[in-house]
Amino acid sequence: MKKWLIMCFILLTVLPLCLAVKIAELEEIQKFPTLVIGDQYLYIWDRSTLNIHIYSRKDFSFLGMFGKKGEGPGEFKWINVLQIFPDFLFISGMDKISFFSKMGKLKDEKRANPNSGKYSLLGKNFICTKFVPQKPTAKYAEIKFTLLDSDLQKNKDLFKTKILATLHYNPLKKKQDFMLVSGFAGYKVYNDRLYIGTTERGIYFAVFDSRGKKLYAIDHPYKRRELTAEHKSRYIGRVLRWHGPKVKRMYNLVLPEYFPAFSNFDISDGKIYVLMFPEHPDLGKPQEILVLDLDGKLLKKTTIPYREAFCISKGKYYYLIDNEITEMWELHADPIK
Repeated sequence: MKKWLIMCFILLTVLPLCLAVKIAELEEIQKFPTLVIGDQYLYIWDRSTLNIHIYSRKDFSFLGMFGKKGEGPGEFKWINVLQIFPDFLFISGMDKISFFSKMGKLKDEKRANPNSGKYSLLGKNFICTKFVPQKPTAKYAEIKFTLLDSDLQKNKDLFKTKILATLHYNPLKKKQDFMLVSGFAGYKVYNDRLYIGTTERGIYFAVFDSRGKKLYAIDHPYKRRELTAEHKSRYIGRVLRWHGPKVKRMYNLVLPEYFPAFSNFDISDGKIYVLMFPEHPDLGKPQEILVLDLDGKLLKKTTIPYREAFCISKGKYYYLIDNEITEMWELHADPIK
């Protein structure tokens, strides 16, 4: 009986991860990709070159490329957001926002405040984030979400939250603490509504309309998960594999007592997908995901493979894998069951 239960557990947890479907090989992508999926097109940009590649949603064939790293028209210093609208693309990065056709033709650009962060279009207005300056020894970073008018002028501050600072100076050890697990604060725009998510309060979302009126909040029940010695060993081991032993000489590697409630979220097809913070930091391991309706009611819990470059659309979890054998990026898709 015990062996049968163990086998059932393996089939229910591991088998779904083995059913991932490779749907395309993307020979145009070089490294560090980010992807966004619309009804007709798939956009992937390379964070090293800032080239944006266009693929057909129908057969995932390559259709063209636009943009590059630079400061001229149609160029970017960085890309924070790519939003897909019925008739155009909105792209923001550092000190500029840009409007393009679906096939990458530049239509308009506006200069933005370089001291602000992530800009998105919210109805006829804009939303942006900004880190509030703190003392070098501050253990928390404060993030402010601000509504701007159509001319990118401040309208009002909507929300403020905080997360553990990734780096802060430790006067006792006379060097910086490097917080390996620091929490999440961010937003998504969906159907002209703003959803701000923060782990400061657990699984919490504040919802606003396009004029900045707060409509409601989602405060989903959450039980804190302790970071055990094994968890801490995994996270420290990952950083050492990436950066080598020098990172321990440069910083104090520290972790909090508890995991943050979630690591990211996405909104698609009338559902909020909450990605719980992974207990195992290695890519490809199972990661729990909660599926909520737009009012915060839990619809189901399931698992997906932990990936950093992902997008959720029409009930599928799309993500990219760097195949080290073929040296080619692959696009995979898992149904969220």
